Amino acid sequence: MKKIFFTLVAIIFLPLLIVVFFLIKFNYTANFHTTSAGVTINVCNWGEFIADGSDDLVDVNEEFTKQTGIKVNYTTFQSNEDLYAKLENKAIRYDVIVPSDYMVARLIKNKIIKKLDFKKIPNADLIDETLRKTDYDPTGEYSVLYSWGVIALIYDKTLINDDPKNVDWDILWNKQYRGKILMCNNPRDAFAIALLKNGKNLNSENENDWMEAFCDLKNQKDVLQGYVMDQIFDKMSSGEAKIAPYYLGDALTIRELNPKLSVVIPRSGTNKFLDAMCVPVNSAHPDEAMKYINFLCSPRISKENSKKIKYFSPIADVNNIEEIKDVANLDKIMFPGFSRGFTDLSKNTGKLLSKLWVDIKIDKKINFFELFVVVLFFMFLLVLSFIKKRKTNKNRNTA
Repeated sequence: MKKIFFTLVAIIFLPLLIVVFFLIKFNYTANFHTTSAGVTINVCNWGEFIADGSDDLVDVNEEFTKQTGIKVNYTTFQSNEDLYAKLENKAIRYDVIVPSDYMVARLIKNKIIKKLDFKKIPNADLIDETLRKTDYDPTGEYSVLYSWGVIALIYDKTLINDDPKNVDWDILWNKQYRGKILMCNNPRDAFAIALLKNGKNLNSENENDWMEAFCDLKNQKDVLQGYVMDQIFDKMSSGEAKIAPYYLGDALTIRELNPKLSVVIPRSGTNKFLDAMCVPVNSAHPDEAMKYINFLCSPRISKENSKKIKYFSPIADVNNIEEIKDVANLDKIMFPGFSRGFTDLSKNTGKLLSKLWVDIKIDKKINFFELFVVVLFFMFLLVLSFIKKRKTNKNRNTA
């Protein structure tokens, strides 16, 4: 009887053991554990905004694929407006995007992102309670915080000898540094700096506040080297430019490349931004997207990302980066009124902002040389037309 029992056990379980052995041997365990294996999700995030295996840190996307079998097609954007244009275009169906606060509000209002299933994102419970309630997503149903930070000023300390605690936004208008100053190449950040300089509300609905900021930005053009975003890395690290506003984490990375640079939080206050993970309504793989979001919220992965991008992790008890501690006025960023976040502007104010930004960017003063070239060109066309006309009349007379 026992022989028959063991024979049956062997017949039933031996093939199963052989199958499991080969699954492990040929690394099919990811497929064995998840029905999502082989799926590819499209993720769109800010540039240089995830741990990628450099600096002895984990490659987050590679680790996610290793653990789940889900592949990641990872692309980047330079500004919230750039991301919004990509979403409107609908050429690619993104599964996870990482917009900033005010853009999340706009995406909710325009029904571009969907409510999340938090049963599939249990790690969202690890986010610090003080960061869970936000103006841009009041119900907390559409987004999960990825990181947060502030706008800083980065400058060549051999050029500017002021006490770092006294450095303020008005330095970006100082004619003494003409041709050495860079400015943000996106409307919301550029206008925010002008509004902060003037002591105004970043989310003002007062047209006069925006017109005052507009006049300041127009006057600033005379001292600027240019409007840039990611190019700040090369220009500031190489010394081609000397002063620029930039996101704190990126400014710290640039400082590592050029020790002559100093990073400060301007004394009159700054913009506090929060970047959150969302799933577009047309996502092809929403379940896998939420697995990815949950993975990024795990303490280990969030800490690795924080070390890489040098922004604050929203996960409670995750230690933040050491090099931030020597930034002037950093201790004030949690003070009420010192650091302020963006909210989505009303339709009328949004249209005004867009119009003013276009006016700033296309308003180009023609210098004497350019004017001379234009006049010369039109004189050349006039002479050419005159010669052609004389030649035509001569042919007619001959005929």
